Amino acid sequence: MLSSRATLILLNTVFFLLGGCTLAIGLWSQYDKDFSSLWNTLEISRIIDAKSLNGASLLLIISGVMSVLVSFVGLYGAFVKDRCFLSVYCILMTLILVLEIAAVGLFVSYQSDAKEKLKSGLNITVDAINKDHDKAALNVMNTIQTFFKCCGVEGPNDYLDLANMTSCEVPNTKEDHPIYYQTGCYSAIISFIDAHLPLLLGLSITLISFQIFCLIISIKGCSRIRYDGYEDI
Repeated sequence: MLSSRATLILLNTVFFLLGGCTLAIGLWSQYDKDFSSLWNTLEISRIIDAKSLNGASLLLIISGVMSVLVSFVGLYGAFVKDRCFLSVYCILMTLILVLEIAAVGLFVSYQSDAKEKLKSGLNITVDAINKDHDKAALNVMNTIQTFFKCCGVEGPNDYLDLANMTSCEVPNTKEDHPIYYQTGCYSAIISFIDAHLPLLLGLSITLISFQIFCLIISIKGCSRIRYDGYEDI
């Protein structure tokens, strides 16, 4: 059976690798040209502020850096059996856990507000297409409608000139008598989010549980280390 020290080293190695992956994804989304182009499009469309997406990538970078640093502190403390490092590790893990639990709580509590902003953004974008023939707004709606297989905000009747919205057409239908998606994009996006929300919350709970386990192991290790640092944990 693994000792507390070996378990802590193993868990923090996994935590270190996960943090590295998170950091890599954040850096990729921050500096990849395709992502930059997407942000610029969304900035013009006003559905999602590009600064919000940019902030999300920065959050991934910060989370990745914190995970790498905290796991390194835990690994070093376990390797050298240093009570000071393990104590710092416990404090940092506790702070991260509090922030993560608060973030999950805020995410759940602000769902309704986020849905209203999404609907408002979609309405603004469709209005820009109907009134100003905004090409950026058209590109964004085409992307959304193709991915979610939807049309307009509430349905195809949202468009004044539906003939130009080819992304609303069901594939493989006759050109002279096209069939349009009847589901609005707002409903399609909300359904997509609701379908994947349990998975997201499940992953969050798993991560928090994993970190709590690491915290318990490190506290146990601290309690068994003598000040001379030589007692095996």
